Amino acid sequence: MAEIASRLPEQRNRNNFLDNAKFILIILVVMGHFIEPLLNYSRFLNVIFITIYTFHMPVFVLIAGYFSKKLKKPKDLIFRFVPLFLLFQLLYYLANNYIFALKFNLASLILLPHWIMWFLLSLLLWRLYLPFIIKLKHPIFFSIVLSIIAGYCSYIGIIMSLSRTITFLPFFLMGYYLDNNRIFQMISYRNKFNSIIYFLTLALSVYYLNPPQPVRELLFGYLSYENIGFSEWYAGFYRLILLIFQLTSSAFFLLLIPNERKFYSALGAKTMAPYLLHGFLILLFHYFDLWTKINTNLEIIILIFFAVVCAFVLTLTPGYIRSVLASFRIKSLSWLKAVDSKSSVR
Repeated sequence: MAEIASRLPEQRNRNNFLDNAKFILIILVVMGHFIEPLLNYSRFLNVIFITIYTFHMPVFVLIAGYFSKKLKKPKDLIFRFVPLFLLFQLLYYLANNYIFALKFNLASLILLPHWIMWFLLSLLLWRLYLPFIIKLKHPIFFSIVLSIIAGYCSYIGIIMSLSRTITFLPFFLMGYYLDNNRIFQMISYRNKFNSIIYFLTLALSVYYLNPPQPVRELLFGYLSYENIGFSEWYAGFYRLILLIFQLTSSAFFLLLIPNERKFYSALGAKTMAPYLLHGFLILLFHYFDLWTKINTNLEIIILIFFAVVCAFVLTLTPGYIRSVLASFRIKSLSWLKAVDSKSSVR
């Protein structure tokens, strides 16, 4: 492992704490997606899945907010995110069309983010909204209220990733307002023992309570309360409780993260590649119907190990692949800027 770390280029001014967190989080993201198709067949996997989902996306969004302190012009944000989003949208829709014979049109390509692509679109929207939201008197309180209210609107769903964008907005703003002093305090006062006790208690509670499907759907945040089975007028309290719960789990998770540079610290700066690419591995599993061949606990353990290895390997994605992605984004950006400059001249 030390040999791997030594081969990675040194990156100055990196935050080891956040890089370590990002690396562990991308491992959990990939693992969660690999075990998701088996949740209804394994209570053990259900415990792992729900436990992970109480913190992994909130923390990822929080870190994204932390790294969004330098506000950028809307045009620059669009040039940065849209080409990459459309490229992988197209690739995933083509792959789905081949494997599942799913047809798509231009509208769905733009308006309906394919599965994992919601995060890239939401990240763009968060950063576009940010200059306006931070002008409010109490932006975090506003975002929490908006998140709760949005759950009552059945028309706010997967289109343009609006539901998830609003649902996770509080964590993005918390990350934006998080400063280095508070991170230092978190590192200074961390108590791994308390965190371990918390997650063991959480896992045991999930195992014995065995939450139904609607609870998992509530964690995803992509549908309204009514669409996931909560038709009560007070369903908004469920999201409020969940937000508090997610914030608590996120804090205990971060208390487990080492601040020292580890062999995987540099890999934490390269989470975009595994995020964008691991979905194709999931599609291959669907194509070969591999999940139906997993029947024993040993096979489940092997699947989890395979998911972890895949995530790790994808963070080591060969430089030429990253270069192709970067080149595509740069060329698209240059082309868009050229078009923009010509239109402005006219």
